Amino acid sequence: MKKLLGIVVLGLLLITPSQADDIRDFEIEGMTIGDSLLDYVSEEEITKKKYYFPKSKKFAYFEKKISSFKAYESFRVHFKDDDKKYIIKSLEGVISYKNNIEDCYKKMDEIVEELSSIFKDAYKNETKTRIHPADKSGKSKFTDAQFILQSGDGVRVVCYDWGAKTKVLDTLNVDMSTKEIIYFLDNEAY
Repeated sequence: MKKLLGIVVLGLLLITPSQADDIRDFEIEGMTIGDSLLDYVSEEEITKKKYYFPKSKKFAYFEKKISSFKAYESFRVHFKDDDKKYIIKSLEGVISYKNNIEDCYKKMDEIVEELSSIFKDAYKNETKTRIHPADKSGKSKFTDAQFILQSGDGVRVVCYDWGAKTKVLDTLNVDMSTKEIIYFLDNEAY
């Protein structure tokens, strides 16, 4: 039975901590790595709302707001652009924090603490804040903590603090990604 990776009001994560070593064992709002995005949305919707990264079209992403979600406001998935099955390589649950980045940081700390107890054997990167490469003004930043599993796949919690001129809402993202998409985002996307 798949373990549930989802945000709840207090603890933010509902996970059974046994055997926390395969990223595909976890779900965000019923979806998981390796699923086909076609199980959740139509191909027509995907192709209309497919986005790319500034430096590469190797992977595309799709995002959608879902009012029926229990914990998140929206989700984002990454998939190979040439994959007609739209196999999910990365999955994020997103919550907005309009003009309230400090609450985002508090919630992030809670999630990181809970993940630390679940991923005891994972390598945990230090939580750090960096300038976001997508905002050339240098005014947008992100703070993240990442857990790298023995497989190389990862789970990350991040608060995005976007500069005022970007007109993008600050968000808390909880994501799980294959090692392939982690490498792409770190080295090829921006």
